[in-house]
Amino acid sequence: MNTLRIAITATGLIACAFAVNAACAADAPAPPAVAVTPNTPLPEASIPFARRNIFNWVADGQKGIWVQAIGRQWYYGKFLAPCYDLPFREGVAFRFGPSGELDKWGAVIVRNSPECMFTSFTTSDGPPKPKKKTKPPAPTTPPTAPPPAGPAA
Repeated sequence: MNTLRIAITATGLIACAFAVNAACAADAPAPPAVAVTPNTPLPEASIPFARRNIFNWVADGQKGIWVQAIGRQWYYGKFLAPCYDLPFREGVAFRFGPSGELDKWGAVIVRNSPECMFTSFTTSDGPPKPKKKTKPPAPTTPPTAPPPAGPAA
């Protein structure tokens, strides 16, 4: 009989502890929101199973690369050093993590060049849209008057 009372008492104490913990958590102030300023770094991101989830990529000159995942989400990888041959290549390879993810520890491999390692890999809005070229307005010239009719010889 004592064993049953101890078990019931222990269960009651555990339930009370959870109730007190929940009440304290409800009274605790919320953590302050993180203000995003131009100097605040974005949180690092990763593409899980990137071996099969990379859809597209666009070079940002020699300083970085935009990578698009299958879900149409864009990511931006900033390089540690300039990646000279990247803007001129049709295809590249990626160095993934041990479980196939692409993150800040990954790299871009361009044939006959050193690896282009990332210093950061964050979510992005994608590459900038190309600006539309506008046609210059057609020059306007006044209509020419027909030559005056003169006496026929």
